[in-house]
Amino acid sequence: MDMSSRRPLHSHKEPPDRKLFDLIDGRFMPLKEIGCGAVCLVHLAEDRQAGFRRVAIKRLRGGMLANLNARHSLLTEARALSLIRHMGVPKLIHSQTDRPDPYVAQEFRDGVVFNRNNIHGIRKTVELIIFVLDILDTLHGAGIVHRDVKPSNLILGYDMRSVTLTDFGFSIVPGVQDIAARVGVPVGSPMFMAPEQTYPHARVDRRADLYSVGIMLYTFTSGLYPYLMKPAKNEQEENVEYFRCHRSAASAPLHSLDRRYPATLSLIIERAISKEPGKRFSTAESMADALSDCLANCAYGF
Repeated sequence: MDMSSRRPLHSHKEPPDRKLFDLIDGRFMPLKEIGCGAVCLVHLAEDRQAGFRRVAIKRLRGGMLANLNARHSLLTEARALSLIRHMGVPKLIHSQTDRPDPYVAQEFRDGVVFNRNNIHGIRKTVELIIFVLDILDTLHGAGIVHRDVKPSNLILGYDMRSVTLTDFGFSIVPGVQDIAARVGVPVGSPMFMAPEQTYPHARVDRRADLYSVGIMLYTFTSGLYPYLMKPAKNEQEENVEYFRCHRSAASAPLHSLDRRYPATLSLIIERAISKEPGKRFSTAESMADALSDCLANCAYGF
């Protein structure tokens, strides 16, 4: 997504003396960088007002401090975290989003990368996806649509049983202007975006998150992306190809790739990644229930 501002009403100049490892507000001491994206940096920090507990500090990259859309995404994140109470979402510790160098301090969650190499077996994959759906059910109940559900925004706990959902900057959040409407282009990660999400100014609701979960579940269980992609010369062409696939390409049912996959699981995934939102599961809870029934009724070793 292009986070550039079209015509800002006002701008914030980058502080010439900005130092990423200085004490913040006399309270948070950054220790080391633990995440880096196109827009934000994330640092592990100590909260010196709370017994040196570890927190994650999310701040804009230096070149984004004057970008109002980037600043808005940080505001969106803070607002979303303030509305959610779930063990799979970090607690908001403190935020300052209306200042030259804004930040969001949230509970630090440690773990491993949520990917196929760290999750052994289809049954374990489905169990963890059910946990993700429980998180989404709480979000959706609070009126929030995450809109960027993907493996890199999930942290797998060291217990291999819990998952943390992060990065709410693209979310639809009550009381906050929608970032997609603000920038006038689709937002999210092209590989996991629902078809309706690929159009500017399109209506997007909780079923878009369920589509993303379906894409992730298909990829994790089969090791394959559900759509055949045409070769692309660059990232822009690749994104256009992702959009084409989400809008019109057919996917091969999971059990047609390998008969060892339960037909029930295949049908659940097909429903989740339906092109039409009305044909998907209506809630995260209903999709989780279907997956739970699948686990209960299928052979243990699948």
